[in-house]
Amino acid sequence: MASFYVSTGGLMCILCGPGAYKVSDCVINMTSANCEKCPKGTFQSTDNQAAYCAPCLGSCVDRYQVVSTPCTSTSNLKCRCKDGYYFKSLSADGLEGHCLQDESKPQSSSAKDFQITKSNVSRCGNSSTSILCKLNRKFPNVTEAEHTWERTVLVAVPVFSLVTSILGFMFLILYYTRKPNVIHRALKR
Repeated sequence: MASFYVSTGGLMCILCGPGAYKVSDCVINMTSANCEKCPKGTFQSTDNQAAYCAPCLGSCVDRYQVVSTPCTSTSNLKCRCKDGYYFKSLSADGLEGHCLQDESKPQSSSAKDFQITKSNVSRCGNSSTSILCKLNRKFPNVTEAEHTWERTVLVAVPVFSLVTSILGFMFLILYYTRKPNVIHRALKR
């Protein structure tokens, strides 16, 4: 069954499928948007109306990871822990962690594959790239560049708020400590 979206012109357009992105909206109601295949090195894993495909990771992010599935137009690079290593979760949701050497099974290859995602996937699995997985749950279909922007905003806004609050507090202190002098001068006139 096709999924639809409402275009800016008010038409019901069929979403682009996995492996493609939207170039323009449909021009006839209930028809497909104008879609193009994702360029090499990019992907879209779901039906979408995205203006571009997400960039694939060039490599696994942990030195104890190996590529289990290369990037395709419909999925990002998938990684797993190297043989002799296992995924150690550091959070309750299982999204934060890293690959550790398996002392009891030095040649173990039973580690699950996990996907390092940059789009909204059903699960991130055993990923050591927790920030991407956590952001993907909050911000589906967002690229790495946009994740960087989100991280910048998440840091900049509280810092700006703190500085503004401190300056406002200092202004109030100065205003109220000088206010009696202003009132005193006005009464002398």
